Amino acid sequence: PVARLVVSAGGVVVALMLGVRAAGGVARERERQTLDALLTVPVSRAALLRAKLLAPVLAVKWGLAAVGAAAVG
Repeated sequence: PVARLVVSAGGVVVALMLGVRAAGGVARERERQTLDALLTVPVSRAALLRAKLLAPVLAVKWGLAAVGAAAVG
């Protein structure tokens, strides 16, 4: 039971970190005043937001794999 709690807490922390990093990516685009140019690209806004969310996922993929392995094992 304790191991499951630790793995669950780790998953929640990783999910929160990903959300914060994705929001930070959008905020940095706004600060650099490149968000307007980015929004003129012929790609849907949903696709842009997915890419902003996917980038931190790829950055922490080994951490996610470790949490997944701990959950399985």
